[in-house]
Amino acid sequence: WDDYFALILLALIPLVGFITEGLRIFLWKPDWAAWAPIGNWASGIFQWIPLSDSQASLLHSILFLLHVALGLLLTASIPFTKMRHLVFTPIQIFLRTSREKGELESIADIMNAEELGATAIQEFSSSFLLAFDACLQCGRCEEVCPATISGLNYSPRSLLEKLRDRMAESLLSPQAGTSAALDPELLEEEFLWSCTTCGHCLDVCPAFIRPPEQVIEIRRAQVLMTGDVPATVGETLRNFERQGNPWGMPGQNRLGWAEDLDVRILKPGDEVEVLYYIGCAG
Repeated sequence: WDDYFALILLALIPLVGFITEGLRIFLWKPDWAAWAPIGNWASGIFQWIPLSDSQASLLHSILFLLHVALGLLLTASIPFTKMRHLVFTPIQIFLRTSREKGELESIADIMNAEELGATAIQEFSSSFLLAFDACLQCGRCEEVCPATISGLNYSPRSLLEKLRDRMAESLLSPQAGTSAALDPELLEEEFLWSCTTCGHCLDVCPAFIRPPEQVIEIRRAQVLMTGDVPATVGETLRNFERQGNPWGMPGQNRLGWAEDLDVRILKPGDEVEVLYYIGCAG
């Protein structure tokens, strides 16, 4: 509804303003009328309407007050409609993180931390909460998101919309019985784990919002707190823990590919100018 509200309000304010100016020019015929082309044109319309000076003056007063009321209504509605980004987006841009793209915020004192990730809206940092309000809902992130393009259920725009809605329900205007827990749709495997964290949405967002970081926060809670992760992800994590690689290859077989190749294997303390690192698969 706020789309139509904003468009109608933004259309009425200049319309009423130009009509009011036309009445003012019609009544007082100032010397600067030629420098107000739209108002001057509107005053010409009133030449064809049978209005006395007193009637025109009364109508001018009514329209002037209406114009002021519309302006005040626009100002007062900013926090409650998508026009709130007029205030929050500049703040988000000014206070944006200096971390490089792809660099995640680490968990301080992870062994003793009581909260790992986010399972409820209040567990997000203040910078994330600001980002929810700063979102322009322009859809640029959706246009480049590989998950959205391929038809998966995930969309960075809908992620921010759902988080913002839950923030409004539980933090901005809480009501009795309202839960601060995240929307169950956000926790569905088809939605949450469809994000590839490629970071393309970061490149196109005019507000410098980082949707993959919100995804990572929710995933952290699922992995570290509840263990509720997709089967393939859980298997991969177990393989890393037990074998040191995602495929579960036995550690003693890691150098099998180098047999009979006369490859020098470095020992502790050895130094070389160039090192070929084969990763966890070798």
